[in-house]
Amino acid sequence: MAGPAREGLSRMNSEIVEAARRDGFLVPPPPVVDCPLWDLHVHLWHAVDREFDRDFMAAARRYNVERIVNLAWIEHARSSMDAFPEVRVSMFMRWEKFAEADAFIEENLSILEQGVAMGIRICKFWVAPRIRDRVNGAIPRLDDPRCDPLFEAIERHGLLVMLHIADPDRWFETKYADAGRYGTKAEQYPQLEARLRRHPSVLFQAAHMGGDPEHLDHLDRLLSAHPNLFLDTSATRWIVRELGAQPEAARAFLTLWADRVVFGTDQVVTEKPEPHRYALRYWMHRMFWETSIVCPSPLADDDAAGPPVLRGLALPPATLEKIYWCTPRRLHGLVGL
Repeated sequence: MAGPAREGLSRMNSEIVEAARRDGFLVPPPPVVDCPLWDLHVHLWHAVDREFDRDFMAAARRYNVERIVNLAWIEHARSSMDAFPEVRVSMFMRWEKFAEADAFIEENLSILEQGVAMGIRICKFWVAPRIRDRVNGAIPRLDDPRCDPLFEAIERHGLLVMLHIADPDRWFETKYADAGRYGTKAEQYPQLEARLRRHPSVLFQAAHMGGDPEHLDHLDRLLSAHPNLFLDTSATRWIVRELGAQPEAARAFLTLWADRVVFGTDQVVTEKPEPHRYALRYWMHRMFWETSIVCPSPLADDDAAGPPVLRGLALPPATLEKIYWCTPRRLHGLVGL
């Protein structure tokens, strides 16, 4: 593309962002596919008691989000399900008592049984490297024998496992530079693969593109080796930054694996949100997946090397429909939701 044409396109794309900003990002882009979205990764909180949960839900409904999975503590699960008919819940497993094997097992089996009695079919294991800073004593790992009774119960009840296994490459260069404490990024994955192999009938949803959107070749190997593994697209800044940096490879990967990738945003409801917080992130996702826009990102990103850029992937309609709706619906159907 010649210089003047490129400059004209850049100006036009920037004007699209500014027009969306003036509207508070409350006007979704024209749809590319005629289907709802299922957002399978959101953090609501008390739902009934806190009005700002309703602010998020209003934005989600504007963007035609038909179903939401709220990652919640078991004590907050009922309120979000009762308040919003489109919400399902993923109950967090707790690591605080990991050093005391019996207490750890008892607490988490109790959470699982409570959740199943409430109709919850999803549980969440948060095993990011930062867990080492939050739990004293033994380091939590999915493949530790202390987790065996939990996975046996998960398998018995036919539950879906959500998990956060790793963080951005940039964090392993900065926050996790002490590899002796946090391990390398590659060292996060054997524990996941061990569970995938041991429990082939259990379905796993690995958040944030499996924690490794930077390395699509690694994700391709994981999906090829483990038919029970699914990925979600959550974490707006991280996903837009890393997949947008390799648009052709990302488009090819997502088209190939659209039957194993589900839509999620990782929206976090906050008590004092910045303006347009929720609508902006849905707008970003829609523009990223559906268009070929290239422009300065309207969402700040401290991990970006330079000013953050929104570089759209323009996925094929059939791929979009699978990621937004067909694959999430199929995944939930497989666990009885």
